[in-house]
Amino acid sequence: MTLPVILLAAGCSRRFGDADKRLARISPSETLLEASLTPFSDRSIHLALRLSDRGAPWLDALCARFPTVQPVFCTRSEQGMGATLSEALSRSEAKLDKDAVLVALGDMPSLTPEVVERVEASAGALNIVRPWLLRSNGAGLPGHPVAWGRAFWPALKGLTGDNAGKCVIAAHPEVLVRLEMSDPRACHDVDRPDALRRY
Repeated sequence: MTLPVILLAAGCSRRFGDADKRLARISPSETLLEASLTPFSDRSIHLALRLSDRGAPWLDALCARFPTVQPVFCTRSEQGMGATLSEALSRSEAKLDKDAVLVALGDMPSLTPEVVERVEASAGALNIVRPWLLRSNGAGLPGHPVAWGRAFWPALKGLTGDNAGKCVIAAHPEVLVRLEMSDPRACHDVDRPDALRRY
């Protein structure tokens, strides 16, 4: 089952400074956002963006490279990730024809298709599936993408502020599937400019 994805790329990263981190280069030919989209290029991508991104030249180029991208311009992105996810899902739901949807982040350039495939293979209408990185101390680190069963979409549409789903998981721990894995790329995101050095 190939699931559609809502990819969140509407935030303003204060830790990255004044630059738009989505357009930061991780190689001469690829931006951070482009690399984050690559593992999902075989599916429908609902790309959550800022309202001010409408008409941006870089967005035209991105859509030409990724024909399955459908921009969703969010009016409440400044309120936080939860508000962005709520609006993006509400405005995309009519186009989502599967029992689950993936939610991914626009600053994870090393995520692999293999991780995505493992997550969606366990997804269903009545569960929540999340990569879970095993650490040497026995603790786990949650990663992305997260597969949200259709049963939980109403709760996601009710999100506000910067809480992007943790409260929904906390309310339904019995349905959470933790996919244990050793691949740290399911958890690597870029919050600061110096994090780009690993790519």
